[in-house]
Amino acid sequence: MWKFAKSMTFAFLILVIVASLAIFIIGMSSASAQSATGSAWTVVFKFKPKPLNEPAGPDIRIYIMVDAKTEGEAAINAHKAISERLTAQAADALEFLESQQKR
Repeated sequence: MWKFAKSMTFAFLILVIVASLAIFIIGMSSASAQSATGSAWTVVFKFKPKPLNEPAGPDIRIYIMVDAKTEGEAAINAHKAISERLTAQAADALEFLESQQKR
């Protein structure tokens, strides 16, 4: 009986250690996806105005926060990120307004 209890305790201890290592590794991999010490930029886009013969649409501004080292890199990263979610026509109508460094 004691031999069985010892083996079950040992197996449970190994299971807890393996599970905690798996959680630690998963946590580290998702933490490296967005750096806490790198520069973060907020990039602002709006849609280009329509031609005069079409009715004007609402003034829509899109704010995107991205990690980048420079303002140009931030604008490129933000444009890539938003273009993947828009149709080709809407992506062509995007116009860069500004970017501000947040950290």
